[in-house]
Amino acid sequence: MNGDTDDRLEIEKQNETVFGDQASRYRSAITALMCDGVFCAEDAAVLEGMRDYLGLSRSEAENLFREEGRAYIRRRLLMFLEDGSLSPTEDAALDELVRSVGLGPQWDQETEWALVGARHTWAMAHGPLPSVQTNLGLLGNEVAHIVADCEAFEDRDRTVGVSYAGLTLSIPIVSGLRFRVGQFGVNRQTLRYSHRLGTGDLTVTSERLIFRSPERAITAKLTSIIDIIAYNDGVTVQRTQGKPLTFVLDRADEDFSLILWRAWQTARA
Repeated sequence: MNGDTDDRLEIEKQNETVFGDQASRYRSAITALMCDGVFCAEDAAVLEGMRDYLGLSRSEAENLFREEGRAYIRRRLLMFLEDGSLSPTEDAALDELVRSVGLGPQWDQETEWALVGARHTWAMAHGPLPSVQTNLGLLGNEVAHIVADCEAFEDRDRTVGVSYAGLTLSIPIVSGLRFRVGQFGVNRQTLRYSHRLGTGDLTVTSERLIFRSPERAITAKLTSIIDIIAYNDGVTVQRTQGKPLTFVLDRADEDFSLILWRAWQTARA
């Protein structure tokens, strides 16, 4: 009898070496059963058998399930939010996982705000573009998507110096006249700066980017834009003709850049 007990203890020691102690093995089982995104009655039955096999008390098993369940839900949440957005499919999967695990609400206030922002980001990137009212004279089926107050700038170059290169030898010919051997080269030194165009409102429509201010008005067809650089508080657009334009918004609005980009992509399609 003692020999059987010793053999069992030896087997358990070997199992712990390979698979870890009882708690680690129970945690692994919890994670494995949740990996399909839902914890069902069959999973609970399997886990119950695992608890008995490992010799864990009910309270120990419940504590481990609570800890590992919350940790797994948090890992799934971070995976879904990795791209900064949360699709309706991902949102539903997350809700189903939380419901099936049965540990109650999982999110603190900060996480709730992050989820709201992620849902909004997905809607801005994939949902219908918004429509807003404007007093602009829109053309045909043209729709205004967003309007923002901003300050407009145009990239310009200013010459700050000139240097000469390529002159290698100077030979006197007659009094006051010298012949220079080599090529005459001019190296113009320029400085790129932002020239202020004015302060006004910037509108993204389904066809155009329109800036209006008392100082200046600019209209660019979306199909004439070849590149967009987005910032937290504005955008720079490069057109097929003309210098790059930068619009600095009065307040940070990442939705503006995203809506402009989507309208631009749609117009070019």
